[in-house]
Amino acid sequence: MKREINEKKKLCNEKEREYKERQMLRFGNLIDLDSLEVAGQSQAVLDKLQEYQRTEKKCIRDKEEKDAELQKIQRELTDCIQKNTDLLNMIRDQGEQQQKLNN
Repeated sequence: MKREINEKKKLCNEKEREYKERQMLRFGNLIDLDSLEVAGQSQAVLDKLQEYQRTEKKCIRDKEEKDAELQKIQRELTDCIQKNTDLLNMIRDQGEQQQKLNN
């Protein structure tokens, strides 16, 4: 029985050592993970989140402006195409009239 207890203690000590090694690799020192969860987000994280939200809003606003500009340009292009089509039709009609007059 005493041997089993010693083996369990030895196993427990080994697991604790592995746990501490992992913490050292992740965080650079030993950290109480329970207190880390309770601490919540740091001010730096909150500042970055706020900065991200501002940047996101600016990007959305810029995109909306560019979309509106694109729609305006597309309308202008459509108008130009329509005017060109009208001019080509007028040229064709005048050509037909000229041929009728020549005949």
